[in-house]
Amino acid sequence: MESIVELETLAQRLFRAPPNAGHGLREHSGKSALDEIQESLSAGEKIMERSLSLVEGDGLSVLDVGCSWGPLVFGAAYSDRVARASGLEIEQLAVDLGNAVVKSQFCSTENAKKIQIVKGAAESLSYEDDVFDLITCHTVIEHVEDVEQCLKEMARVLKPGGVLHLEAPNYIWPYEPHLQIWMFPLGPRWISKLIVKLCGKDPGAIDQLQFVHPFMIEKILKKLDVDFENIYLEKLKNILVDEKYDQIKGHKKFITILRLTNKLGLSKFLFSLLKSLRIHSSLEYRILKL
Repeated sequence: MESIVELETLAQRLFRAPPNAGHGLREHSGKSALDEIQESLSAGEKIMERSLSLVEGDGLSVLDVGCSWGPLVFGAAYSDRVARASGLEIEQLAVDLGNAVVKSQFCSTENAKKIQIVKGAAESLSYEDDVFDLITCHTVIEHVEDVEQCLKEMARVLKPGGVLHLEAPNYIWPYEPHLQIWMFPLGPRWISKLIVKLCGKDPGAIDQLQFVHPFMIEKILKKLDVDFENIYLEKLKNILVDEKYDQIKGHKKFITILRLTNKLGLSKFLFSLLKSLRIHSSLEYRILKL
């Protein structure tokens, strides 16, 4: 059993990473590292439920690409439908923390047997062809060095009939969620860096981002032996046309504008326009290997 002191030390080291690194805890959150681990595990279970709903069957083999220390990996292991829960992460410290959590009070012996968290790059997955029933890649594809190679590799290790659940920011939308600033769509990078600097944040963070967007992702997917659907559009329809404003997680100030648009009878037109121009805050694809 991993000691609490060792676990907390690892967690604090990792959680002091820059905000755009995506490892969970932020400094000055007022919570202990162990509290953050527990909350992230609970959140990971809920998020993984959504991903698992996209694939049928039991005895599933699941891979989370860019897993950080593994909240989604643990979330997969919690499911009775999952036989194997794997995580791939490029930062060794995150891998070390994930494996420490496996050995800790936060993970049962039964679930620990399902879990494997290893170091590796998304562009060169260390797995055989046709291995996984489900791959999750959430807010990671915008951080990789080669987006196309990453998607090719994930498609390669999927089983025929397997599903890749891909989520990422949409950089046609003028908001950068990691840094939490408004900026021009798709750059250019020098302007983005200037805006970041003026906001008092590290402009070097822009160098760690790929400005992914639907046109880019779909162009790559069309080269692969997959079928795909941008399922974020259903959420967009729910918000704009069906007035399900509870699905808006941030930017609540837009709700007033959306209510007015609906009263004016322009909601369906606005939805069609944004769908055509791909102007929406996030990407979410269900990608089926044929």
